[in-house]
Amino acid sequence: MTQISKISPISRRVVLKAGAVVTSCGFLPRAKSLLAQTPSEPHFFLQLYFQDSLDSSYLFDARPLAFTAAGKIQNYLGQDPSPWTGSNGGKALATSLTFDLKSYKDQFTVINGVHMATSFDGHEQNRNILLTGNPFGGESYLPHLNETSSSPTPLDYLQVGLMGGIEITNAASSVILRPSSAVSFSTTVQSNRDLKADDPVLAFLQGRMGSLAKGTGRFSEGSRRMLLGMEKSFGLAEKIKSADITLATGDKDLEKALKVAHQYFIKGISKAALITIDDKYLDTHGPKDAAKQPELYKTVVADINAVFTYLKSTPFDESRGLSLLDVTTVVIASEFGRTNYQEGKAMDQTGTDHDPLSNLFLMGGKGIKGGQVIGASDLDELDANGSYKGVSGAHHKLDGKLLKRMGKPFNFDTMELVKDTPEDYDGDHYITIASVVNSVYKLFGASPSHYWKNNRNGVPAKMLGGLLV
Repeated sequence: MTQISKISPISRRVVLKAGAVVTSCGFLPRAKSLLAQTPSEPHFFLQLYFQDSLDSSYLFDARPLAFTAAGKIQNYLGQDPSPWTGSNGGKALATSLTFDLKSYKDQFTVINGVHMATSFDGHEQNRNILLTGNPFGGESYLPHLNETSSSPTPLDYLQVGLMGGIEITNAASSVILRPSSAVSFSTTVQSNRDLKADDPVLAFLQGRMGSLAKGTGRFSEGSRRMLLGMEKSFGLAEKIKSADITLATGDKDLEKALKVAHQYFIKGISKAALITIDDKYLDTHGPKDAAKQPELYKTVVADINAVFTYLKSTPFDESRGLSLLDVTTVVIASEFGRTNYQEGKAMDQTGTDHDPLSNLFLMGGKGIKGGQVIGASDLDELDANGSYKGVSGAHHKLDGKLLKRMGKPFNFDTMELVKDTPEDYDGDHYITIASVVNSVYKLFGASPSHYWKNNRNGVPAKMLGGLLV
C-alpha cells in the first residue's frame, strides 16, 4: 500500500479544485498519484466466484463408475466420464455436463488439484485464503493488480455480490454494487450538483483535514489520504457519469453483472471485477441436495459458458479485431472442492463435505495459454481389491480417512505431475492458491514484494510459468 507520508504536501488550491465526489459519490477512494503516465495496452481482470464450493467430480475431475461401485465416490450423474486432453498433454476426466464448454476449450485452461488451506475446512477461512492468502484475512491481491499499472484506475476493483466472512484490509478503493445499484449510482452522480472550488463546504473539509493531517500517527495518515482522495474524486465522478449501463428486462443476473463490469472497464473506472454467483446451493452436505447435482451443475456450466460468450462477443477494439476477452484475464473458482462421500453412508445416500486439498480453477483470456490441463488429484487408482493405490504419506497425515482428493505433487520447471508419494507435506511441491495468485501477479507486473508464500518463513510460491503466454 502506498505510504502517504512519502507524498509531498498538496496545496489548498489543489484540494479545493478536487472535491466534487465528496458529496456526489459518497466515498473517498484510496490515494494514488495523478501524474500523467504513458498509456499501455488495456488489461482487465475478471474473477467469477461460485459461492460455497464446486464439486470438480461433476466437472473436470471425475471418476469412473467403477469407483462408485467400489464405494469410493458418489456419482448421481450415473455416467462414465470422458477424457479431456489438453494441448500440453495434460489429461482429466470430464463429465458430459462440461460438453457445452467444448467450443471454448482453446480459450481456457483447466487447473485441477489446487491446494487451499491445509488446516482449515471452513468456508470463511478458505474464502480468505482465496483472496488474501491468509485464513484470517489481510491484503487482497486484487488492488495490487492496479497499483503498478501505468494507467491506474480510480477504483481498484468492482465487487458484484457479497463474499461472506472475508476480511480484506486494503479495500478502500473498491466498491460493492448490485447491477441495478450501479445504474442508479451513475444517474445520481449525473444529477447531483458538483461543488465549486470556492464552495464553503469544501473549504471547511479541506481546513479540517489539513489540520488533522499534520501529525505522524495513523489518524493523520488517514486525513492525508482523504485529502488526496478529494483530488482524485473529480475525475472519478466524470467517469461514473459516462458509464452507459443498459439492463434489459430479460437479462439474467450474471449478464447484468457482466454489463456493469464491461462499462467500469472501458470507462476507466476499474481494472478488475469480482462477481459472486450466489443463486445456487452448492454446499451439498445432505444427500437430497447432493442428488440434485446433475441438474445443478448444468446451471454452473451455463454460467461459465455465459461468461466466455459475453466476453468473446463483446467488441473492445473493432479496428484491431479485439473482443473484451482478448483484453481480460478470467479466473473461475470457488473456495474449495468437495469430498468424495461422507463416511458411513451408502453411495446413493451420501452428501459431500468440504475439501480444501483439491480445488478446481479455470483460467483464460489475455495472457493465458488456453486449451491446457494442468495438475491432477490423487485417489484415482484402485487395485484388484478395490483399494486405493499410490496414496502418499502426506495425504494420510492430512486426511487419514481418505475422504478427500488431494492435488498431486507438481514439477513447476517441467509443468508436469510428479509420481512421488512424499511422506511429509511441503506446499512448495504442489500447486497451491499461492501458485495461482503469483501467476496472476506475474501477468499483471505486480511487485514481487506482494508474492504469496506457502510457508510464513519460506520463499514465494512458484508460479505456473507454462500457464502464461
